[in-house]
Amino acid sequence: MLIIELLSLDRIVVDPDGTQAKDKSSAIHILADSLASGVGQPAELVEEALQLREELGSTGVGGGVAIPHAYLADAPTHQLSLLIVPTGVEFDSIDGEPSRILMGLVGPKSAAAAHLRALARISRLLRDEGRRDQLMACTTPELVYDCLERMDAEIGGDDR
Repeated sequence: MLIIELLSLDRIVVDPDGTQAKDKSSAIHILADSLASGVGQPAELVEEALQLREELGSTGVGGGVAIPHAYLADAPTHQLSLLIVPTGVEFDSIDGEPSRILMGLVGPKSAAAAHLRALARISRLLRDEGRRDQLMACTTPELVYDCLERMDAEIGGDDR
C-alpha cells in the first residue's frame, strides 16, 4: 500500500507558524477533522478514537514525527491525514522532541494487518531525515502531496 493511496489533498494541513496546532490535543483535533470525511464518520468519533489510543501511550515516535492512529469499527477503509507544523507540537515523543510531521491513520479493526502495513510504510518513509526535511520545506498541501508522491516512488514497493 502506498501512502498516496490513503491520502488526499484535502487531508493535508500545513500550519507554518503553529497557530492551529498549539498542542497535542489541537493537533489531534485537526487530524481527526480532516480524517472524518475520508471515513464517513463524525469528526468527534474519530477524535475520540485517536485520543483513546493516545492515552495508551504516545504515538510520538521521535525524529519530529508522530503517528496518531486508531481503529474505527465502521470505517470502510484506511485513510491518512497529514499535519505539518514546522514550529513543532509537544507530543510526549520518545526522544522528548516536538513533533513537526504528524500523520493520522484510521481504519477498520477488521483490517488489522492492513493497518500494520500502513504504519510500517509511514515509518519506512519518514525514518529518513532527508525525506523529513523535504516535507518540512513544503509550504502548501499541493507541494506536500507532490513530495509524498515522489517519496513513495523513491522507496519503491508497495508493502502489500
